[in-house]
Amino acid sequence: MNIAKIQNRGILSFALQSILGSAILALSAQITIPLPFVPITGQTLGLISIAYLFGAKTGLSSVILYILEGMAGMPVFAGFAGGLHILFGTTGGYILGFIPAVFIMGHLFETANKSIVSAFLISILGQSIVLAFDASHHDPEHTCAQCWGVTSYM
Repeated sequence: MNIAKIQNRGILSFALQSILGSAILALSAQITIPLPFVPITGQTLGLISIAYLFGAKTGLSSVILYILEGMAGMPVFAGFAGGLHILFGTTGGYILGFIPAVFIMGHLFETANKSIVSAFLISILGQSIVLAFDASHHDPEHTCAQCWGVTSYM
């Protein structure tokens, strides 16, 4: 078989998996429990699933694609919202935290043993990264976004 054909299959598989991962995030964002300021969504479960299923590289590509779709105005964020303003709102820190979280979780899922305990610990680490990014996110509308975001889940 021709090397170019094998590489093209790899690129096509990577692209399709990235699109699927982005769709998983977009769908999981619509599973919401409305709360004041920051809703609870299924995105974290979607993020963990993407990291576990696809690993670091494809997971990262999926999240970046998801964020770009939302920035372009596609209704992929929670509540079928879209637009650049979402990243500057109260949930922007969470969404930006998906980038390092999925990469680190994906890498750890690829290299760690496949026990339930390690999967649980990796998932907790990923959630902690997302919350840390939210705590450091500057929100011009609310002077204490981290107080309304992170502390409401502690």
